[in-house]
Amino acid sequence: APNLVFNAEETQKRIDDAMKSVRPVVATLKKGNTVIESGETITADMYDTIQIINRSSYARSISFFWGIFLTQLFFFFLFSYFMLLYYEEIFSQGGSPLIAFTLIVGFLVFAFALLKFSGISGSGTMYVMLLPVAFIAMMISLLNNMYIAALSSLYLIFFVFYISGESSSALILAFSSSMLGCFLTRDIEHRNSLLKAGLLIGIINAFIACSLGLLEGATLRMNITYAGIAAANGIINSILVLGILPLYESIFGVTTTFKLLELSDLNAPIFKKMIIKAPGTYNHSLMVANMAEAACKEIGANHMLARVGGYYHDIGKIPDSGMYIENKITDMRARTM
Repeated sequence: APNLVFNAEETQKRIDDAMKSVRPVVATLKKGNTVIESGETITADMYDTIQIINRSSYARSISFFWGIFLTQLFFFFLFSYFMLLYYEEIFSQGGSPLIAFTLIVGFLVFAFALLKFSGISGSGTMYVMLLPVAFIAMMISLLNNMYIAALSSLYLIFFVFYISGESSSALILAFSSSMLGCFLTRDIEHRNSLLKAGLLIGIINAFIACSLGLLEGATLRMNITYAGIAAANGIINSILVLGILPLYESIFGVTTTFKLLELSDLNAPIFKKMIIKAPGTYNHSLMVANMAEAACKEIGANHMLARVGGYYHDIGKIPDSGMYIENKITDMRARTM
């Protein structure tokens, strides 16, 4: 009778432990060293070494940066021409082209600096997960609108693709981050919802990063690393939006949904003054705000802006509230009671 039984679970565990114990092979190539002699047969290791050297030198060469710069300059002028051509349609709800311009320029500077000093130019997946692509899309979507955010994201996707050495993984991750950043901020009305959006972006990107890792033959440990960085990237992007958005609101005078929520607070001093000096006007303003909000929801207009407008549309009546009929009627009812 057999006295040994194959244990599939234990075998797989030992295989996984052995894979985890394998460390990446690191070699130092000093300046002036010969990689391969003339006429020598190229082995697989030599070929891999040559590929690594080419990628590293390509990503740090002057011609590479000039090529990226000129290519993006063309896209930038095309992007600017489109915005000027359809300026009224794109910026009909407020905002400024300078918002997208400053955010994109800041992103480009950060991307070049990260590529030059991080030393991760050989990994497009890791590189793009360290870029704040979702942050740019979310900021432009909140400060302008979803359409200009999508257009800006398209510009950034091309940039990330080129600067990462035409990595398909970088292209896919940049596309998912930017598109999710545009769409998930479309109907946000509370600042806490930004954290939920960032978490969702992180979870989806973690799944995509793991899928790309499997396609590239990455180890389990590397896939877990990818997933963790992708999830953290989504959350960090949303935190950056929470911190920097008020600064842009103040500098460019943009009234976002969050600003409208703050303005709709009926505990503000102006409304406390109205309810004491002009109670009829106060009740009238509430009714107008509710009616305007309901009407805008039916036709797909900005209901939050309409509600705030309804609250504030009669504050000019406060100094001489007794001149207006709604306050006289309220005063007469109060005396009768």
